[in-house]
Amino acid sequence: MSYTEFPSGHPLSPTIWERELYAEAIQQTYVWSFMGSSNNSLLVRKDDFATKAGDKLILGLRTQLTGRGTTGDDTLHGNEESLVTQNDQFVINQLRHAVISKGRMSEQRVMFNMRTEAKEGLTDWFANRFDTWFFNQIGGATYQTDTAYTGFNSVAAVDANHILRPNTKTTDESLTTGDELNLTQIDRLVARLRQGSFASTGVMPIRPIKIKGGNYYVLFVHPNQVVGLRSQTSNAQWADLQRAHIQGGLTDIPLITGGDFVGIYNGVVIHQSEKVPMGVNSTSGAAVTNARRAVLCGAQAAMFGIGGDTPDDNKKFKWIEERFDYENQLGVSGYTIAGLKASAFNSARFGTFILPTYAPLV
Repeated sequence: MSYTEFPSGHPLSPTIWERELYAEAIQQTYVWSFMGSSNNSLLVRKDDFATKAGDKLILGLRTQLTGRGTTGDDTLHGNEESLVTQNDQFVINQLRHAVISKGRMSEQRVMFNMRTEAKEGLTDWFANRFDTWFFNQIGGATYQTDTAYTGFNSVAAVDANHILRPNTKTTDESLTTGDELNLTQIDRLVARLRQGSFASTGVMPIRPIKIKGGNYYVLFVHPNQVVGLRSQTSNAQWADLQRAHIQGGLTDIPLITGGDFVGIYNGVVIHQSEKVPMGVNSTSGAAVTNARRAVLCGAQAAMFGIGGDTPDDNKKFKWIEERFDYENQLGVSGYTIAGLKASAFNSARFGTFILPTYAPLV
């Protein structure tokens, strides 16, 4: 009887493993459920790099028309409105990591399979890195200057029109007891968004994410901020946060997934993540460890691009196996070409708003 076998190093073997690495690495990211290809997505995936050469993508944005228009038989010609366009850009780069065994004898002493553990380890590593990119970017973590941790794009400081601190505080380092996250701050921000108060500043409004006829924003908070929110919220209010989505029949909305979901309040879907960045010192630029920067996101809050030789998703990651030391040691590496950036136009945030609050380690 003859068997079909794919031993380690078989030409088809890397293809199978890189497919699994891509699928699992992307789907295990925290931000997977917020990613989509349409401009209605919170994290917009741009596939241009898969079909075009280059490491930089220029993105155009058309602002909304605001003119009065004409009525009746009034002349339209001569009363047209000019289209106003702006642009942003982001780059991608290669990201690689690898593991290597000590040798065949070391592999013999353990029960697990080296290749399987390598794939799972690399999967976790890539997923964790993509999430780190996302939160450093949207939170304005300018203290992180290594672009390997910021999606290969420098983190831009958050402009004054897109940041709101409690109790009229003007810097992250000034936040103290009494400046914890609470529902009043969320109400203030939502009121500002819905009343169009950005218009007076010339800042483009943050578009909500439209799902099944509803308009939603997503607020990412740190677990320490959740502690502050609970301490500032009555038991009845907290219970309302937990059951509002069930009573409203919203359990099938993609934004409401996973154990990191906190609740819904005033049209804001609240999620928690330990990767929500710390505050930023206004003078030194250092991290403010007692503060965390909650981030409210709407549509097109950030952009994610991934390159490759083909539009085929299964080819976006590369799996490479090599034998070293006279084939005694097995080395496994994975790499991809990708990048991530918070959306900004004319040096101003687009799609995100920062809520720094006092959130010390508990």
